[in-house]
Amino acid sequence: MLALVAGLVYANSLAGAFTFDDVGVIERNTPLHDIGNFPKLLVSPYWPGLPRDEALYRPVATASFAIDWWVWRGNPMGFHVVSVLAHVAVTVLVFLLLLRLGAPVAGAAVGGAIFGVHPVHTEAVASIVGRSEVLAGGFILLACLLFLRRDRRPAIRLGGIAACYALALGSKESAVMLPGLLVLIGWLHPAHGAPLLAVLRREWKLLAVMCAVLAAYVVLRIAVLGALVGVLPPVFMRDASTADRIATAIRVWPEYLRLLVFPRTLSADYAPGILMPTNWVDARVWLALPLGVLAVGLAVVGRRRSPWGALALLWFAVAILPVSNLLLPASTLLAERTLYVPSIAVTLAIPALLPWFRTLRLPQQRALLGVATAAVMLGAVRTWMRNPAWASTRAVHEVLAREHPESYRAMWFTADMEIQRGNADRGLTIYRDAFTLMPTDQQLGSTYAFELLRFGHAAEAERVVRRVFNPGFLANHVVLIQSLIALGRYDAAQSEIGVAERYIPGNASIEKLRQVLAKTQTATPGVAVNVPEQES
Repeated sequence: MLALVAGLVYANSLAGAFTFDDVGVIERNTPLHDIGNFPKLLVSPYWPGLPRDEALYRPVATASFAIDWWVWRGNPMGFHVVSVLAHVAVTVLVFLLLLRLGAPVAGAAVGGAIFGVHPVHTEAVASIVGRSEVLAGGFILLACLLFLRRDRRPAIRLGGIAACYALALGSKESAVMLPGLLVLIGWLHPAHGAPLLAVLRREWKLLAVMCAVLAAYVVLRIAVLGALVGVLPPVFMRDASTADRIATAIRVWPEYLRLLVFPRTLSADYAPGILMPTNWVDARVWLALPLGVLAVGLAVVGRRRSPWGALALLWFAVAILPVSNLLLPASTLLAERTLYVPSIAVTLAIPALLPWFRTLRLPQQRALLGVATAAVMLGAVRTWMRNPAWASTRAVHEVLAREHPESYRAMWFTADMEIQRGNADRGLTIYRDAFTLMPTDQQLGSTYAFELLRFGHAAEAERVVRRVFNPGFLANHVVLIQSLIALGRYDAAQSEIGVAERYIPGNASIEKLRQVLAKTQTATPGVAVNVPEQES
């Protein structure tokens, strides 16, 4: 029943196209389309076309996409089918984990059902590249189940967990926290928990092997990417101090709670306008800080009285840590897909309520079961309604613009739509508002500058692109050179072409601009140069 429910709730996502990051990682990643490149893909960056140290390394996810392309011949429906089936498998593994930890069948079923239909998982399941979260979750749960079978063939148990750890890391780097989750299970097992030091002494061989797996993964990752982290913080956090980054991370904690408990409002993007970087002066940081401290404190103090509750709270804390911006900068302030594994904490909390449930009278128990059933059904309906938001890149933008017009990315999309409809003045005004909100986004700045240039505002276009200019970012160079040519400043344009060629040697767009400059030495200042838009 759980498998059926978890599959049916995503049935309307199967007709979706390649969406958002799917396009770059899968659809336009031509080496991935030839199964003969399979060995090479295992030692290639996840993101094609990006600098190595920004491109991530997820060979298991990449391999799954390559196999899908080979089997389905590039049909996105096949990719969606595999992603939904993977989510179904993870839902069943959640149910089995709850049973193995000692939950009654009814409690495990409710927990599994909540996980299977939870709306916060829509991005991870309906977006194909979200499969990295699902795969990592599956291998993490398999490792947890093997960890709980200490009575069966220690060598097979140890080897199986090590293999699951390697596969989880290869799916998503946030799986690095798996050893911490296993220690939590050994410490807070509702029936067979042991003191923390005893768990560490008992499992030292396993933890040593997992450290070796992690070390091998780190070496391979550095060899492929040339860097350990391999990801940049979002553009709106790159200049933030460590203290401000931590304050911003704490500010997000209430959002985690809201998304897990009452996910009525969802978003494909939590960029500025929805969530803003902040600092320790912000009162919301100090209001959110007790939330995390209280949760960890309750878990530690109440672990003997309610091991299920303690396990749920600490599971979330450990699972969210790699993407929380607390230890290292993450690629986003908040993304719903990153809650896939941490949300298992909600299912672990269900058995914690059973002692209280048993104290209720039969009519009260029936009423509470009715509430739980209604919650699962509402979650399923919300997920079903949310899936179409990920049907295409345009759908993602349209839903974001409709539900969160305050987001600078929603403004960006709206401005583009206005210009396409012929409302250039309104479109440029909205572009200006978006750029005012997010003046450090190089891509936004370049796009806005290009539109200004296209409609005869070359001087303003130059000012905008210089504000976000980053040597080596192609769009910056292209729009700046175009602006200078349009303004008749040919010597400056020639100089910028030389700069661009130093950072991006042999680029076709820069060479075309050199040819355009040679032909327009006598062009009238203020006239935009006719360079193909797709090149820009």
